[in-house]
Amino acid sequence: VKFFEAAANAFRAHPALVKGATVRISGFKLFEVKGRALDFAPAGRRHELRCNPAKHGKVELLGAPGAKAEALQLADALRKPDGTIVTIARATVSAVEELEEKQVPSGETRPFRVVWLLADDGPVRWSLWNEVAVKYGPKQLMGQNVKIKGTKVKLFRVKELTGCWRDNGIQILNDAQSL
Repeated sequence: VKFFEAAANAFRAHPALVKGATVRISGFKLFEVKGRALDFAPAGRRHELRCNPAKHGKVELLGAPGAKAEALQLADALRKPDGTIVTIARATVSAVEELEEKQVPSGETRPFRVVWLLADDGPVRWSLWNEVAVKYGPKQLMGQNVKIKGTKVKLFRVKELTGCWRDNGIQILNDAQSL
């Protein structure tokens, strides 16, 4: 991640930007590393994230350095405040809807799928986006017990979940792991 000019000053002392912290960043632009910059880039680096001006960038602390996210039961996760990122230890998938294309505020369309989880108070909606929505359909999820990493609690009329980590955000649990 690279910050330029006012953005460098604005983010210099940001409390989330410390070694070992887990963060979510948004509003940054992806650039291909080219020319002389490629000569000085770490081995294998081909892209970088840049922020300028500061008003476009956002950094959110998800986990303090060295902190391990506690896996919660579904009911406990839904009691967390709107916007909280959680890991759910175990949830049972009761329904998986067909893949759709949804238009996002930028005007782009993205793959989207709704998955329903069983909870004591009734079904819980879990929205999957992009490649995760494409990769995990009825064949992979229906009736399965899953561990969900990095999902966000949202309040939209009722509490629901959206997204997960792109890599290893969904773990299908075997019978021994489900107990």
